[in-house]
Amino acid sequence: MNVEVLGARELRVVPPESGVYRVEALSAPAVTPRASEPDADGIVVLDRDLSPGAAYRLVAPSGDEALFAGHRTQAPPGRAFRLWDMLPRASRRADATGDLAALVACLQDVVDLLLTRTDAFADWIDFARAPEPMLDAMLRDLGSTFAFPTSAAEKRRLLAVLVRLYRQKGTKPGLRNAIRVLLGIEIDTVSAIQEQTLVLGESELGVDWILAPSDRRSLYSFEVLVDRVITPRERRAITDVVLYAKPAHTHLLGIVEPLLPPGDDAWVLGVGRLGEARVS
Repeated sequence: MNVEVLGARELRVVPPESGVYRVEALSAPAVTPRASEPDADGIVVLDRDLSPGAAYRLVAPSGDEALFAGHRTQAPPGRAFRLWDMLPRASRRADATGDLAALVACLQDVVDLLLTRTDAFADWIDFARAPEPMLDAMLRDLGSTFAFPTSAAEKRRLLAVLVRLYRQKGTKPGLRNAIRVLLGIEIDTVSAIQEQTLVLGESELGVDWILAPSDRRSLYSFEVLVDRVITPRERRAITDVVLYAKPAHTHLLGIVEPLLPPGDDAWVLGVGRLGEARVS
């Protein structure tokens, strides 16, 4: 079994096994987190941060073991932040029992964790590299109300365009661009009222010219036309985006998909007729 440290709370195991893994600390002081069952990609999530640089052993449900070190970010060159070196020499020489060294080592573990988080802050504020919990915080900070981004890739894509979507909100191009960028689906919007141009002296009311209704809701209602058949999840996502990006005074009536081609019923019992139905 191989272990790859992805972060302070994530490991990747190859090959993954079903069941709960166990993490054991081999050096002290070090925290001992609890591990979850790996997902389909072999990602094991821990309930707390690993002690930076500490020695650990991961035990699989089958008993296989793998050694690894706690996640530590790359420190700036020349930085020295050892609490033991900051103590007076007299205090260090007087520590005959080693109790002071053990206490300082416990404090050093906390300091190392704080330094690791501080060094990782540059990655946390970059949506292209930030871990998934930070992506959720970024979306909340930007006021996102979308419910459809479920994977990390979808959340990063939304963060990349969310500010531009704000600027185009309430416009027809902004509506089309939002669905194209976020869902990869081409749409068009059509008014629910089939208006026809009035030609003076030629158009006849009720024949080739239709008078629009006076109801304001009907006047500002529209439908969304998609270029392909969509899934129920895509339908919910398109509805979510449209309700967010549409002009405030308009109303969405529904989503219109292209009709599926009719099926060949030449071989349907009771429908197909020999010599009449043609099978391509």
